[in-house]
Amino acid sequence: MKKPLSKKNKIILITALALFVIAVTLLWTWFAYIYVNKYDSANFVGGSQGTRVIAHRGHSEAYYDNTEQAFTSAAQKGFFSGLETDIWATKDGVFVCSHDVNPFVDKSVKITEKTYDEIKDLPLDVTNGQPNIDKTIDYRICTYEKYLEIVESSKKIALIEIKGKNVGAENLRPAIELALDTLGRNSVFFGSFDLKNVQSVHEIAPNAKTLLFTSNSFLAYTYNKMGYNVGANKKIITEKVVKRAHDDGHLFFSYTVNSAEDYEK
Repeated sequence: MKKPLSKKNKIILITALALFVIAVTLLWTWFAYIYVNKYDSANFVGGSQGTRVIAHRGHSEAYYDNTEQAFTSAAQKGFFSGLETDIWATKDGVFVCSHDVNPFVDKSVKITEKTYDEIKDLPLDVTNGQPNIDKTIDYRICTYEKYLEIVESSKKIALIEIKGKNVGAENLRPAIELALDTLGRNSVFFGSFDLKNVQSVHEIAPNAKTLLFTSNSFLAYTYNKMGYNVGANKKIITEKVVKRAHDDGHLFFSYTVNSAEDYEK
């Protein structure tokens, strides 16, 4: 006759079974998430394009970022293959370029809560800019249309980061369609840290080029398996991570590379 399990062993067995069930459930949930959110047409790049350098918020080392001056300077430099910007919509639906929702000297003013006319002449707070920027300039907010105009004239690539969470397809439609009409599908990438924003882009333009940004290794792997190009923080990038993306037919973007050492790596 078998000796019955002690109370301690029963607890260990129940705990082990519970952990096993939790692990299986989490794994199943992960696979289900990928299946439900998979974008089957994201493998649209084709062929090696080599490494390209995108000017982060324009030439932000010389001029305050996301301004007309920064974009114009980057457009004139052959080193850069493209110009990156961040966009928000004003209360009346005008898209402007800014990393923060409140880039003004008056921090109480938020882009999303004001009309374009109310913010167009407000001075920008340049105290968080790169140390060597030209501070003699009276910087003002740059419109999305002006950014696209500069990119078009330079014949470079546009990388447009959509700020905010779940902005919505109808709200984004004017910005997406304007960029594609101005530059063409092959010269525009739309990026976001928010999956729903990228899904909205594809709802508007199914074959648009997109990037999902993340600083998390697991999310980078997940997004690749879902079929997306990935923009990853330089801190999580390894040869294995990049090779995996390339083997799956995806582009891989690294941010933010501000030194010669990082660039060589």
